[in-house]
Amino acid sequence: MDPFLQWGLAAIAGGGSAGTLHLATMGGRAITTGSTAAMGNIPYAIAEDGIAGILPILVNFGVDKSDLTILAILVLVSVLFLVVVLLCVAVFAIKWIVNRRQVPT
Repeated sequence: MDPFLQWGLAAIAGGGSAGTLHLATMGGRAITTGSTAAMGNIPYAIAEDGIAGILPILVNFGVDKSDLTILAILVLVSVLFLVVVLLCVAVFAIKWIVNRRQVPT
């Protein structure tokens, strides 16, 4: 195969994986910002950084890039879900504590 064609196809395939992952993280960041008043952005950013550090290592061990894209999206969605659930539990706990401390008049 011609090297120009080979590298062109590689750039398209790599760009597709990177674009898919970026859209997933961007959408997750928007959901985290909207649902948690931006308080969930820190754990979400930590998960993004962790994935960005681990995926290149896994690629060097021979794991397929398309599998890693799916794995990264699943991890980010899981972190997003966990952040939203934990913040909902915290809000309900705070409301419960505040309602218990109110003295009836």
